[in-house]
Amino acid sequence: MNKDYQALQEDYQTFISIMERARKMVVLDEDSSLSSPTFKMEKNGNLQQIAK
Repeated sequence: MNKDYQALQEDYQTFISIMERARKMVVLDEDSSLSSPTFKMEKNGNLQQIAK
């Protein structure tokens, strides 16, 4: 049972790490192409699309 818990805990930490990296990559620079949407991250981690 402890081995299963340890594996689940490691998988969870890996998942959280991947999600943090993805969140950082989603924020687009203002220099990106005009056809793609632009987002900004709020303090709580939610993304909000910026109107053009």
